[in-house]
Amino acid sequence: MPWVVGGHRWNDAPGSCTISANSVALLRTLAEEGHGVALLPQHLVRVSLQASKLVPVLEAEKTISWPLYAITASRLITKGLRLLIAHVKNELRTSHSEVL
Repeated sequence: MPWVVGGHRWNDAPGSCTISANSVALLRTLAEEGHGVALLPQHLVRVSLQASKLVPVLEAEKTISWPLYAITASRLITKGLRLLIAHVKNELRTSHSEVL
């Protein structure tokens, strides 16, 4: 996955990379333990930032965002699923507003 931070773009992690993973939880843990820099979603690092386990870098730079879709097996959306989607949207909106 490319890294895009502000006006900068790298096809993969900038600089030498000794560890890579496709798990944001693992990347967060590695960064917390001092193993490098990770490009992570704000809502997944909120607690780590508050506990000073992570320190933000390049805060003034904007990162790209990706759309999130709910894919269902049928067109019928149950009340429970509708409530879940609303909850996720609200949580993401809340965590996103904290960044701004």
